[in-house]
Amino acid sequence: MKQFLFLLIFLPFLSFSQKAKTLDSLISLGVKCYDQQKYELAIAQYQKALKIEPNSALANYELALTYTAVKEFEKAIKSSEAVIDLNKENVLAAYLIKGSCLDELGKTEESIKLFEKAIKKFGYDHLLCYNLGMDYYRMGELAKAQETVEHGIETKKSHASSHMLLGYILADEGMKVRSILALHYFLLLEPSTKRSEKAYALLMKQMGGNVKREEGAENKINIYVDPNADPEFSSAELMLSLLSVNGTLDENKDKTPEELFIINTTSMFKMLGELKNKKDKGLYWEFYIPLFDDLARSNVIDAYCYYISQQSNAVSSKWLEENQTHFQELVEWFKKKG
Repeated sequence: MKQFLFLLIFLPFLSFSQKAKTLDSLISLGVKCYDQQKYELAIAQYQKALKIEPNSALANYELALTYTAVKEFEKAIKSSEAVIDLNKENVLAAYLIKGSCLDELGKTEESIKLFEKAIKKFGYDHLLCYNLGMDYYRMGELAKAQETVEHGIETKKSHASSHMLLGYILADEGMKVRSILALHYFLLLEPSTKRSEKAYALLMKQMGGNVKREEGAENKINIYVDPNADPEFSSAELMLSLLSVNGTLDENKDKTPEELFIINTTSMFKMLGELKNKKDKGLYWEFYIPLFDDLARSNVIDAYCYYISQQSNAVSSKWLEENQTHFQELVEWFKKKG
């Protein structure tokens, strides 16, 4: 009789344990298929898992992720909503999936509202800020995009895409100096991708300054002051224009483009460091400028300039190959900076 009672008590536990084991196995197999880009097989495993446990937050999340990979955005939204409604694990990630899918479907305004709601719930998570900032950027709301992405960077400074996006936003706003700083940090984090090539091209354009040589007058150069220039960095923008004249000076006529880039970058970073005073606050004055000012006064600034231009410049790439000792010194310098 005691054995019979034991079985009555223990059998439901065994059934539950076996069910959980099967569920975990199906989800694990689905993840493996996803990693191998066998998305249809992954979807099939997650659907089997959901037949066993419809309220599995993990299975719904993985299914949403996989539907996104195959561009089944409506289905991805439905699965991510299930995760959000369950309010267990992967909720923040589900907001990111749903918001991104809404944007892909052309429902950017809905995506914005969703990300704003998520930020109220989770705070300034860097991925929420990046995605919301991208939505604002696409809608032409540059000031909101800038503020949002800056919040995200303050949360996680190592997120390369945020610095890149901020650089583009600031360029469109006409904030050259700020844009240059954000693009430099992006290239520091990600120097050798196709995105790096585009970011470096924008960086060089921003460093060009408002300078024009007057026709018929070899030694006469006009510098135009933008009346809509960023007031906080107006003096720096003027100095930036002066730096762009360096390539025309006799003393620099034999310098290579790479050497001129080092000269101008070093001068600009030092100049910004000298402009900073104790009352200056915020991301640019307290994060970007102190770091780059220190870099400009170090013995690794040359290596840094070659490093961030490697994707766009064969000379820089070759220099890095031939100067591994200097590259390692650069790495060690940044390690010490933390």
